[in-house]
Amino acid sequence: MLEKGVEEFYIGIDESNHGRFPEVFVAFASSIRNDSRIIPEFPEITQQNIFDLMRKRDYRYALICKRHYEDYGNLGLIAQIASELIIDFDFVPSSLNIYVDGELKREQRTITKELVAGKLNIPSQRILVKGVPKHKRNETNLLIALSDELANLIYYRESTNRTTPGMKKRKIDFP
Repeated sequence: MLEKGVEEFYIGIDESNHGRFPEVFVAFASSIRNDSRIIPEFPEITQQNIFDLMRKRDYRYALICKRHYEDYGNLGLIAQIASELIIDFDFVPSSLNIYVDGELKREQRTITKELVAGKLNIPSQRILVKGVPKHKRNETNLLIALSDELANLIYYRESTNRTTPGMKKRKIDFP
């Protein structure tokens, strides 16, 4: 769970099953500054240790179907899904750092920033949106690594009908 009374938050976003539906988008939130630091290699996260790493952090996820890409387009979807996942967290930060796995175009960063700022009612200047390109996989942060692993775990559990009540309460219904 997230610490209360903290003003700066860090978000890592990743998806699993890209190009095959449903895709699972996960946003991991933390108030721990070190979680956003670049780490030299992708850490080993297992189904056993992921739950330990989730302490003092929180997550939300959504299932995305082909219709969502048709409705929002490739450029608009990441902004829409990021903003929907983020506003579901129980916080009102004074500043927010959002890290998305994959390369983001300037337009995607701008739209994401504006949507999140509007929905959380904070100035867009207090929001950083940064893409972490796939070819720089050895330069990621813990939040993206957690989002990556959890997206794969959720995809497996959703596809085999094995989601837990704790997972289900963190799922958002993306419009």
